[in-house]
Amino acid sequence: MATRWFDAVRNSKTLTIYVDSSAETWRMALRWARVEFNMLAIQNNIPVRLEFSTTPPNFSPPRGEFADSGANVLFSATAPAHVFVGRTSFVANGNTLELVKARITIPTPLVTPPIGKGPSRPAGDFAKAVLAFHELVHAFGLHNEEHTPDSQPDVFVSQFQSVEWAPNPDDDTVRTGTTNFPIGGVPWLTPRTVNILRANWR
Repeated sequence: MATRWFDAVRNSKTLTIYVDSSAETWRMALRWARVEFNMLAIQNNIPVRLEFSTTPPNFSPPRGEFADSGANVLFSATAPAHVFVGRTSFVANGNTLELVKARITIPTPLVTPPIGKGPSRPAGDFAKAVLAFHELVHAFGLHNEEHTPDSQPDVFVSQFQSVEWAPNPDDDTVRTGTTNFPIGGVPWLTPRTVNILRANWR
């Protein structure tokens, strides 16, 4: 079951993200994900927006001061890897269990070209935007139980299988078990995920 953020964040209708120095190469992808989400939020009456913050989150503020302790979400990257699984963890209020901070950690995905086309390289910004968008949906309070089924996938599908190489990195595509997400053809949010997000932020 999705978990709600504490009142000050929910009432602001904004979730703020601080991009750690380890994730500098993700900035364009995160801007892409932010634009896509905010546009979909307007279109689907999801009462929250994503914004960037220049203030890092404080994960150990004095008691009761989470509202004024920097960004809500820390986004950081680990070493490049042939792994496409990020992780979003939360800090919750011990009394109300409402969320007060979130931390996203994600490896920069490597893609491998066909034999003879050169060495592995980091995925393009579009593929990274898809992976970042998935983790940002988690940051809104959704858990693995809310993942969309492979039979009707959106970007919040349970598992990405691979990032498929293309000659132009920004044409790289993201593959799930049954679907290839190409640029311009991504089902970012299905009605099922929209309904969960909308209910969790009202």
